[in-house]
Amino acid sequence: MLLTPDDSRSRYIADFRSLDPDLVVHVGWKRVYDFFENYVAPQPPSVFSELVRQFLDRIHDTVFAQDQAGIILKIDFGDRSEVYEDEYLAEMTAGDWTEWNTPREYKSLDGTGRKLMLYDRTQKAITVEVEIRKVKRTNRSRRYPWTNFFAPGTVHVLERPIPLARIHRIEGFENFGVHRKDRNAYRNITHEQYRELTS
Repeated sequence: MLLTPDDSRSRYIADFRSLDPDLVVHVGWKRVYDFFENYVAPQPPSVFSELVRQFLDRIHDTVFAQDQAGIILKIDFGDRSEVYEDEYLAEMTAGDWTEWNTPREYKSLDGTGRKLMLYDRTQKAITVEVEIRKVKRTNRSRRYPWTNFFAPGTVHVLERPIPLARIHRIEGFENFGVHRKDRNAYRNITHEQYRELTS
């Protein structure tokens, strides 16, 4: 049995199951958590129910708090990427974008419903959020060979972009977007961090 927080439809899980699809079974931690939570909820207080609740707390703190929700990606504007700061939001709103190409494969986008959040350096804010349906190496662009396909109907141009100041309030993101202190093109975000950003 393969017990992970990953989505069952991610390539990572598919690679493991391909060794022996009949023998290797994948179960997500969320399913285990829901099973025990539903079991213990109607139970009267007891030593066993308290142990189960402690186990649920441990799952939350060690699995869910670290489980990846997706990434925040800094947009590379210009002719190289063919993404232009004065055009992309209108194009997103019009539905012209159905995928996003990246220079490498981001594991945190591999799986159903993972979030791609686009950070606009000119606005100093996250301006777009979209769910990724599938990640595949397409080599459509020499510089950006990996294609992240959007789940239909999930492109969300934020009416109120998430400002850099709010990103900086997330633990570990204090230097995000700060000149010379942050040279990364993207940052992974956990489900907990995503909730903090969007609440």
